[in-house]
Amino acid sequence: MPGRSSSLDACQGIHLPIVPTIKLGGMVIDIVSREVRDGDSIVHLSGIEQSLLYLLASRGGQVVSREEILDARAELSRASDAT
Repeated sequence: MPGRSSSLDACQGIHLPIVPTIKLGGMVIDIVSREVRDGDSIVHLSGIEQSLLYLLASRGGQVVSREEILDARAELSRASDAT
């Protein structure tokens, strides 16, 4: 979905396109399906698990501060309260 920004990126003032899957070694994080696949194993993620995993994985080895994680979590809580 090129050109769209995730709510996590928007709350941080960073506007990056959403990448529907992130590959880390043999593991695939599928943002759209909210699941992580590693070989034959599939783990289904809750909304907060998916968003936090995406935040961490999308930074590609960069440090994510505790404050950034808490800010993202608070943004997710506000978004879920609004629905």
